[in-house]
Amino acid sequence: MKESIDALHVEIIHVNYLDEYEGMVRFKTESSNVYDAMFWGNTFEPGEKRNLKVSQLGQRFNWEKTFSLNPFKEKKLEKLEDGPGYIGYGQIEKLNPVIGCFGDFQLNLGNWTSDERVINEYIYWRIDRLEVS
Repeated sequence: MKESIDALHVEIIHVNYLDEYEGMVRFKTESSNVYDAMFWGNTFEPGEKRNLKVSQLGQRFNWEKTFSLNPFKEKKLEKLEDGPGYIGYGQIEKLNPVIGCFGDFQLNLGNWTSDERVINEYIYWRIDRLEVS
């Protein structure tokens, strides 16, 4: 699991506990975007404002898809219709590890390249689920 670079200030909207340790939380960012994420070992209350670390679990990396499926140079996450995942449209900011900016989020995407030519390139990134801590 790769964490966000900075804590994100959010408002908790809804919490669904699956058991005493884990569940799903819906939160709103300062830019009013709403996201769903899994959690484990935390407690949340609707209306609560707090800082969260966001991480992502992604699929296998595909160079061609990553660099060809964001032609409009967007920075955002779009919720998948089926399941807890998102499609990320972002821009690479740093390497070692690769840091991508997706609008509300800066996410650590791992160490899949050290080629400095990709810095500032726009990317497409499939996220199986977001997790918060």
